[in-house]
Amino acid sequence: MSAAPPKSLADSVRPRGRVQTQAPFRAVNEELRRLADGFPVLGLLAFVCGCDRRDCLARCSLSLADCEAIRRFPTRFLVKAERVGADERTVSETDEYVLVEQVGRGAASAIRLDPRRRAAPTKPG
Repeated sequence: MSAAPPKSLADSVRPRGRVQTQAPFRAVNEELRRLADGFPVLGLLAFVCGCDRRDCLARCSLSLADCEAIRRFPTRFLVKAERVGADERTVSETDEYVLVEQVGRGAASAIRLDPRRRAAPTKPG
């Protein structure tokens, strides 16, 4: 009786790889949100889809308040409905976007790569 084949390399790194691809899109959205802070925004802003496809140029429209509510959780990403990954948990859906959450190793990577976490001031030691 032979042992089960080992998991493929792709299976073992997929969640971390997904987040590493999503992280730059989240950084772009953070910059868009930061720039909007200096202007009176009436209505919705267009943010980039936070899926793991490097060639995705889709937009998700939402208010600054909704953006802030989502970004309180570093494990959550905005994606278009057709871009939800099999290893992501759907938190909520609108006509415009799906809010997904990374779980397991992907969540740990999302927290580590969160631009808000990296920009947080450190306490004097």
